[in-house]
Amino acid sequence: MAADAAWGRAQYEAWMSGNENDLRNYLDPNVVWHAVGATPDSYNGIDSVLNYIGRAFRMARIGGEFDIKPSNVVSGDLHGEVDVVDNVIAHGNYLIGLHTAISTRGVESLADRTLLVGRVGENGLVTEVWQFFEDVGATQDFYLGG
Repeated sequence: MAADAAWGRAQYEAWMSGNENDLRNYLDPNVVWHAVGATPDSYNGIDSVLNYIGRAFRMARIGGEFDIKPSNVVSGDLHGEVDVVDNVIAHGNYLIGLHTAISTRGVESLADRTLLVGRVGENGLVTEVWQFFEDVGATQDFYLGG
């Protein structure tokens, strides 16, 4: 199935809502999420992935804040049909999203730009994601305590 930027943008909206049940509509049950450079660096299966990406929202519920600010930066020479909606680029069966995750916990805060590359499978669901952090060390320290 070819990726669609509007569909990818809807995934971001589901993610920003913090509703994990909404995200299940977009993720394959056997999805693999690679958090490049982090420890651990991959999560296998929808429940493991949702637990990982829901960590920021759970932290916000216990005295912190979390928000995602889409970035509207698209540059370079992309060949073939490219679909762009806000911060999401779709090309073939891949979606690319760029955002800044802003988290606050007490007096600590983190603003980290993140690039997501997702592959859409034949079933129309995301089967694999690669997450690249601007500063993986700072992100890991903030969310996992080092």
